[in-house]
Amino acid sequence: MYLLFGLIALLSLSSAQTYKGYYQWTWRGPNSPTGTNIGIAFNGWITPASAVADSANVKGSLLGTKYIALGGGNNNGYWTVNQINAVNSAIVANTFQGYAGLCYDIEEGDGGLANAFEQSFSIAKGAGLKVLVTISHSGPYGIPDAITVMNKILASTNVDFVSPQLYASGTETTNDYTTSGGGGAVPWSSWKNAKAGILLSITTSTLWNCGNTYFTTTQGFPTSKVQGYIVWNNDSPSGSSTCAGGGSSRTTRCGSNWSDANGRCGRACNIDGDCTGDGGHCFASLSPISGCNAAIEETSATTLNHMGMTPTVIGLSVALVVVVLALIVVSVFLYKKSVVRQEIA
Repeated sequence: MYLLFGLIALLSLSSAQTYKGYYQWTWRGPNSPTGTNIGIAFNGWITPASAVADSANVKGSLLGTKYIALGGGNNNGYWTVNQINAVNSAIVANTFQGYAGLCYDIEEGDGGLANAFEQSFSIAKGAGLKVLVTISHSGPYGIPDAITVMNKILASTNVDFVSPQLYASGTETTNDYTTSGGGGAVPWSSWKNAKAGILLSITTSTLWNCGNTYFTTTQGFPTSKVQGYIVWNNDSPSGSSTCAGGGSSRTTRCGSNWSDANGRCGRACNIDGDCTGDGGHCFASLSPISGCNAAIEETSATTLNHMGMTPTVIGLSVALVVVVLALIVVSVFLYKKSVVRQEIA
């Protein structure tokens, strides 16, 4: 009987440890999914004073453990050493009073920040704050040494949660498992041994089961490692969804820079090496382009280009084929003429 009660208690504890979070857009009114136990004030700012000011209107309504986000995928969220130092100073000055944790949104920034981030995480933990790090897909697309940064984050004992963003536009009805990272895509396999728990950033709560299955079954992550989710879409936090996914919207494409890749249907890619002849670099978290998908690419000129078949090479190849065919025709003609002469003789 005691064993039965103990088992029930253990199962209850296990169930209670599934985290259900949401990013509360500060420019919108409160709109949290049912059963939420993590609330993040998302403001898009990296400057502490701006982040705190913009989050003031939603701070009191956040449900569960309250976090404030710092950073984002734009110029206002661009990380530098000076910005990280400003965050550290704000932590020491108790600027984030009333929040239980900081959510570092790392998507764009300078290179060489891995150690600076780790120092900031340590300062936050020392001040009694929880640390949650959210990343664009598997690695920050706008940081040139993304692999180095991610290796440091995933090995950190100062990070409580890491959260891959499985979307690009934020309105997807499927999870996007595309890998990403400036200077080279970070493989999902590197996340498997993360010291921190993993919370999947998804557009709607209905995509949790799909994401959990993908990482624990397809990728083979320990079931205890993937501990919950954070919902992005405030317009439809529990909207419709499907488990089909994997980047069919082509949100990772080749280009010469992020804007170039974002503005056209470049070749699909995982690393810069896939982009020879098509801009030279692989960028993630791009806006989906209607009709730009893997099926089209297989029959497109960019595929030929990827194989080394540039327009010049294609032109020379066609010319060579024409010449060879012409020689064959002439040879056949001369052969037949020779045979006729021999028959007459």
